[in-house]
Amino acid sequence: MPTATAPAFTVTLTATQVTLFSINEEAFDRWCAAKADELECDVPKWTDPGAGSALSDLIHDALHAGVIIGDPSFDLQVNGDDDAEVSGFYAVLKNAAGDQRLIGLTSGWTEVLRVDDGTDARQSAHEHLDEICNVANSVLRAIGVAAETTSTSAHRHFGYWINRALRTARCYGCQFQFVGTDDTAQDWNQP
Repeated sequence: MPTATAPAFTVTLTATQVTLFSINEEAFDRWCAAKADELECDVPKWTDPGAGSALSDLIHDALHAGVIIGDPSFDLQVNGDDDAEVSGFYAVLKNAAGDQRLIGLTSGWTEVLRVDDGTDARQSAHEHLDEICNVANSVLRAIGVAAETTSTSAHRHFGYWINRALRTARCYGCQFQFVGTDDTAQDWNQP
């Protein structure tokens, strides 16, 4: 079989200006108040075997309530992917209009965020929503959207390898999954 010398296809951004995904804080406050005690049951815990599916449901509800905002030309979907060992998700961006609505762009599988035990449901929900925005925005940046920062605490990621062969790492500071290098990731040593 001959070796490819050029890509089979490329993705070209046609929008002249794209709005990155973020949390609408006023809508978040209303959403949390409306959910009340139900929010604690809805927030995924990374140790639960169905955390990816629970995150997908939480994000779907937040999108429906207008909590996550972004460019209306993109349809953001979060698909949970759980197995016996670890839970994760795929954040997928699709065209909201046009002929190519079945084709989605993703950064690949991402492990469900490890929120500290004892964090209240409201803060946990906010951290999960912020993670989804960061992952979706990383896809937008990969196709040429300006590299603006949407996170409240911009910093250089440094963390541990999730999968060294695939170059995926998780940041110690913010728990964001990123493409690691030998300078930005190390083997994880459990205490």
